[in-house]
Amino acid sequence: MNPWKGLGGLRREVWILAGATLLNRAGTMALPFLVLYLTQGLGFDPAKAGEAMVVYGLGALAAAPLGGQLSDRIGSLRVMRGALILSGTLMIALPLAHSWPVLLGLVALWSLTAEAFRPASMAILTDLAPEDRRKAVYSLNRLAINLGMSVGPVLGGLLARHSFRALFWVDGATALASALVLRFAVREAPPRQGRSGSAHPFSALSDRRLALFLLAVLPSMVVFLQHEGALPVVLVQDLGLSPAFYGTL
Repeated sequence: MNPWKGLGGLRREVWILAGATLLNRAGTMALPFLVLYLTQGLGFDPAKAGEAMVVYGLGALAAAPLGGQLSDRIGSLRVMRGALILSGTLMIALPLAHSWPVLLGLVALWSLTAEAFRPASMAILTDLAPEDRRKAVYSLNRLAINLGMSVGPVLGGLLARHSFRALFWVDGATALASALVLRFAVREAPPRQGRSGSAHPFSALSDRRLALFLLAVLPSMVVFLQHEGALPVVLVQDLGLSPAFYGTL
């Protein structure tokens, strides 16, 4: 089986979106190192860092349906650009805050803006690809995400040796650079038939099979996402390993 079959002939915009995603994800280091920044960089205890991760998760919960609704109303590309610009700006500003309430507020806003990118990116890929090419388009997008996430934490670990603040500045800069790519290289795709902003954001849960699938995915994601919560604390604080080791792992 040829894993690249179906990628030939994809629209130019699909490849540009994949490139912008790769650029953005290659700079993803602020969230994986957020707990270490709060504990090692600012001296908060792990319980406080856990609170910040909860706030980020709650923001992401709100961002998903909001991002989808906005994509239907004002266009997916606008949501993507806005999410990148706002989240990038917030990441650059976050290291300037030191009081706990301000930090939590910035984390909440950062999550709300950054996570709105996800549903918008899926929606625009659906609009750009004919039905028989959607699997190939989604696979290309996922490849860009995974390649970027293979680079970002490694670079983040190296930067953490010198400055935790630099993690946020580099991550924010790549988000802003990705927004520029989308601004000048991609045009909004017309929505496909059947997409409407009038649908309730949770109407899809009326499909029992989808609801059961999501219920099955939930516990596995709880375990998987420990790499952003407890794992860095265990490796660096309890085992005495370096942030660079964590990033490489």
